[in-house]
Amino acid sequence: MKLRPYQSDAVESAIEQFRSHQRTVGVLPTGTGKTIVFAGMADRAAKVGRVMILAHREELVHVACHV
Repeated sequence: MKLRPYQSDAVESAIEQFRSHQRTVGVLPTGTGKTIVFAGMADRAAKVGRVMILAHREELVHVACHV
């Protein structure tokens, strides 16, 4: 799935912050594709190593796996 420009910006910003702080939080309003953004981040990270995604709802995991 192709990320929208603001989603790509969110991914890039989070990755850049993570490089220097090792902890980062992303905040996006309702309906802007937070699941898509974190799936994009996981996709990028998986190219370098392994990725683990934890979610408190099984439905969130299923949505992310089908992005």
